Amino acid sequence: MTTVDLELYFNRIGFTGDPLPNIEVLEALQLMHLQSIPFENIDPFLGIPVYLSPMALQRKLIENKRGGYCFEHNLLLKNVLEQIGFSVSGLAARVRWQVEAGTVTPASHMMLKVEVNEIDYLVDAGFGGQVPTVPLKIVPNLIQATPHGDFRIVVENNYFVLQAKVIDSWLPVYSFDYSERYQSDYEVINYYLCNSYDSHFVRNLMIALPAEGHRKSLRTNLVGPLGRSRSENSIVGTFRKSSANEPSISRDLDSAFDVIQALETEFSLPNLSSRRLATKLGAS
Repeated sequence: MTTVDLELYFNRIGFTGDPLPNIEVLEALQLMHLQSIPFENIDPFLGIPVYLSPMALQRKLIENKRGGYCFEHNLLLKNVLEQIGFSVSGLAARVRWQVEAGTVTPASHMMLKVEVNEIDYLVDAGFGGQVPTVPLKIVPNLIQATPHGDFRIVVENNYFVLQAKVIDSWLPVYSFDYSERYQSDYEVINYYLCNSYDSHFVRNLMIALPAEGHRKSLRTNLVGPLGRSRSENSIVGTFRKSSANEPSISRDLDSAFDVIQALETEFSLPNLSSRRLATKLGAS
């Protein structure tokens, strides 16, 4: 199996400890990964293919200091954890976050199950604005605190459902089971999400990064879910800071320049003031 360079990865996220397969290292790696490597779908948004080989992930997320979406983040993290000696399985989830109740979505989100001392943990570095930032024990109804809010896992119709506490409500994030998924499974879904106009990763730009005590996110509103373009007087996108127990603070992004500037200053995404991105943001 081709592996990523652990030294380069540790430098990217700022990890300087002894990489042992224990819960303390797992917690540190997940949080540091999430706070260092943004969630972003710039390539699908621009029609650029997303490649999932270990070397492609190393080049993009580590060497070029870019971000990625769930397959990129979690395949990279899976590779790292396996090299350290963790027992890791790839899983898939049906997204329920901000989805109308009763809607059955495809199993299009990748996450990980990591076993440590005979305890199964849900580990996810790729769910964008509502990702849990530390490993969660897969124990039903156990409320688990994280640096970015409380989570719990409940059981519904033989599926685990990850829920996040937002203000005073428990909201569903995604549902999953223990069916193991493999690289080939992720390649198929990745191709669909990068190429289908039904994919929200193709229609709009979505960026997220947890920071100290809050989360940062950016989303454009160039094309609606039914393919309708925004009106000329609409804002291009929104930048938002949020925490689990307080109302979020939003800022309108009125132009392509505002979006590109936010990508560089808020998310440390380098060299993105390209004509291709500016044209896409300004033309829809």
